[in-house]
Amino acid sequence: MCMASDPSTKTKDTDAFKQASKLGMNVVRTRAFSDGCSKPLQTSPGCYNEDMFKGLDFVISEAKQNGLHLILSLVNNWDDFGGKKQYVQWARDHGGQYLNSDDEFFSNVVVKGYYKNHVKEWIVEMAAEIKSIDKNHLLEIGLEGFYGESMPDKKQSNPGYEVGTDFISNNQINNVDFATIHIYPDQWVPGSDEARAEFVEKWINSHIEDCKSILGKPLLIAEFGKSSSSAGYTVEACQDRILNKN
Repeated sequence: MCMASDPSTKTKDTDAFKQASKLGMNVVRTRAFSDGCSKPLQTSPGCYNEDMFKGLDFVISEAKQNGLHLILSLVNNWDDFGGKKQYVQWARDHGGQYLNSDDEFFSNVVVKGYYKNHVKEWIVEMAAEIKSIDKNHLLEIGLEGFYGESMPDKKQSNPGYEVGTDFISNNQINNVDFATIHIYPDQWVPGSDEARAEFVEKWINSHIEDCKSILGKPLLIAEFGKSSSSAGYTVEACQDRILNKN
């Protein structure tokens, strides 16, 4: 990322990826962080250097061009390129925290909050960017509706797994205008048709209630499907029955 952010050195990234690909390598680990140091990606909590983001974009693009997958590290345990020490110092400088050890990165609420905000910054940034271009249209994220850590009790409504998103906190972002869910009971829910039908009803009603009482935003069922390969499938028995239920 540091090399790629400088036009005079960015070709070194391309050369390195080409060599790696030629040698049969298919995975590369690199930094996707640089916190408050000489070439920062994050200059201070929640503030970013666009040139470094462009460098990171170039790295990702060049890796794809050469058939390489990337492991992107998001923070460092050590002091190089910022790391946990920088987060702790930010909490002292900006958050009014009296911290005695860099290891309080792992326990202090303010420090953990800085890191959480950093790793979820993408939706906030991109939603604001789209709204800066066009304020006349509604914006949504395209979530399937899985619950996350912001309200752990609601995770029991997930269909046995989750995919790293958080229906509540992500849709609370100011520039997001309405929420979405998807419904694929055949893929998500094992067991009988009755069990799947029960899940669908609870899934819809739970998100409707969340949009009314927590988010204050409309809800769109953006994708839904019943597999035509299921035993006994007919349009009348499945799709029409669900769509006409209410």
